[in-house]
Amino acid sequence: MSTITHTPKIPHAAPSARKLARELGVPLSCIAGSGRHNRILTSDIKGFVNARLHPLLKQ
Repeated sequence: MSTITHTPKIPHAAPSARKLARELGVPLSCIAGSGRHNRILTSDIKGFVNARLHPLLKQ
C-alpha cells in the first residue's frame, strides 16, 4: 500500500507578479491568469485590485 500525498497547487505566475501580489497582500489563488497557460501576470493582479477597490472608491 502506498501513501499518496497531496500538495497544494501553486498558481503559475511571473516572478514580478508574485512580488506584486506579496507586496499587496493578494493571494494568487484568488486570481485568474490571462497569460500563456493561464499564467498570472502583473496586469491580472492590478485588474483584480482595481476591481476590488473600485466599489469602495464610489462611496
